Amino acid sequence: MTNKISASLDRGESCLEVFLDLKKAFDTVDSGILLGKLERNGVRGNTLN
Repeated sequence: MTNKISASLDRGESCLEVFLDLKKAFDTVDSGILLGKLERNGVRGNTLN
């Protein structure tokens, strides 16, 4: 990612970076419901665990 940003800046292009902290958003979601939805949408194995 850093290389892409550097290359864009070298070409005189603008770059925008956005950082989002989603921890609090997931703290408000019932984990059982979230895990069920993820599983129904094909998330399995280590990723689901």
